[in-house]
Amino acid sequence: MKREWLIKLRKTKKLTQEQVARLSFIDRGYYSQIENGKRNPGPTIASNIAKVLGIDPMEFFQYMADFNSEDFQIKQTKFNVISFFRTINCGNILYLYNNMESYYKNFEYFISLGIDMDNHCIIIDSQEDIYRIQKRLEKQPFYRKRIHNLIFINKEEMYRHAPQDTIKYFQLIQSQFRHDALIFIWAPELQYQEHDWVSKVEKYLDTENVKLNAKKIVFVRAYNSSNISARVHLKMMRNYQYLMTDFEVVESPLYSASNQFLLPSLFIQEKM
Repeated sequence: MKREWLIKLRKTKKLTQEQVARLSFIDRGYYSQIENGKRNPGPTIASNIAKVLGIDPMEFFQYMADFNSEDFQIKQTKFNVISFFRTINCGNILYLYNNMESYYKNFEYFISLGIDMDNHCIIIDSQEDIYRIQKRLEKQPFYRKRIHNLIFINKEEMYRHAPQDTIKYFQLIQSQFRHDALIFIWAPELQYQEHDWVSKVEKYLDTENVKLNAKKIVFVRAYNSSNISARVHLKMMRNYQYLMTDFEVVESPLYSASNQFLLPSLFIQEKM
């Protein structure tokens, strides 16, 4: 898919492809492929082009369409959703879905896999959606197999709790788990909120100087992609190891281990 935003920006600057390419120290043909969406620039080239056009180089990663070109797939490991969940045993995943039926299929597979592996599954959602989910899960053969492995958490209560109470709640949940079990967490959100309950807990732990040590947790936070702006998407990519669509998962090109996402680390804590 063409990067229309890049073409429009270049024309606004009254520059030709040849001029941008020369100032970015690449040939015109390569730059043309970048504009046409056939190739993705590496960090150095993205930085050079950004300097010429006066933009943040991270703009090149703000659209999901950028993940679908052949060049990106060569640089990034790409997974089918089912095979990904079968092999991963730790990580945080940002799921931007487009289709509700695909969303429910992926959710049900995620939960059924967790139960089949005799791991603990936590679903964090609104009370209304929890009821709807339970009705769907009751139809699945795996539901009554190990129903004790499933924990439903009312998301609205998280917003009413003080951060320290939220921490104690998760520690109480942890006390019910087997020591060696993986924890599968699924947490859908209606919309992105910068100051949500997770960020409040993070701020509290930072103030209290708490050291975090995560268990083996597979954490999925899901958003309707139509509710996520490009700028917010770019910001979120820095906090998640993996980016997921309805059909595939890729490693986030902007993720850094130093950007530890908090929720999986609420389970084990000790004072420094």
